[in-house]
Amino acid sequence: MHEEIIISDWKEIEALEVNFPLEVFRGQSDASWELSSSLNRFADGSDAGDDICNTEFWLLRTFRRRAKHYISDLPDSDDIIGWLSLMQHYGTPTRLIDFSHSFYVACYFALINATTDAAVWAIDPGWLLGEGHKVFGVKNTGLRDESEDRMYNEGNRFLRNALSTASQASDLSENCEVSGVIPVEPFQFNKRLGSQQGLFCLPLDISKSFEANLENYEKAEYEKFNKIIIKYEIKETVLAYLREMNITAETLFPGIEGFAKSITHKVWCR
Repeated sequence: MHEEIIISDWKEIEALEVNFPLEVFRGQSDASWELSSSLNRFADGSDAGDDICNTEFWLLRTFRRRAKHYISDLPDSDDIIGWLSLMQHYGTPTRLIDFSHSFYVACYFALINATTDAAVWAIDPGWLLGEGHKVFGVKNTGLRDESEDRMYNEGNRFLRNALSTASQASDLSENCEVSGVIPVEPFQFNKRLGSQQGLFCLPLDISKSFEANLENYEKAEYEKFNKIIIKYEIKETVLAYLREMNITAETLFPGIEGFAKSITHKVWCR
């Protein structure tokens, strides 16, 4: 259901950034990879089998019970999206998929560790927001802030119900009655998410692939969802332009982590 666009020159990247001004983007270092969450990848490599929601329940439960020993500023107890965002930040698998409002930031993440053709996925968040309202049976009215807050609240309501108990989560793994993808931005931004101009796409039925979650959305045509393949041969050229734009590990990962990453990248670029 997505269109593939092949890029083999920096000027084509500049043109695309103008063509997709309202989209959000995700960079992946291998163009053959599908869009999937860290939770799906974790479940595929474990014995979770088909009970992926039960796995999600126990990951969330364990994190929430022990995070207070390490972090003082925690999300409200009913803000499940906020909790998943925090888990994602510190490396616990979740259903959230990282995207960025910046096409160039996504290009950086696509290319910095690429050893083959890379990809940047582009999707229209306004389309996801409108279709998400239909999935939850609520009216898409009001200004942008009201629409986004309503979707955030509906997503939280869905997750609270789905992950309320282990048995409820297991039932959802076998029979999720809704599917779709909604865009969400946590109310508590960490520095990294801010530096990367980040947000998340949240698949509702994690027993299905990202694209399968979109199949019932109206107007699921090419201009709403695109895969931009960046040829490996232009990796060094594109990263050089991105460095001139100050898009580096040091700016995208605040603190010592970004500085440490930037050292290896500077050595690689010599």
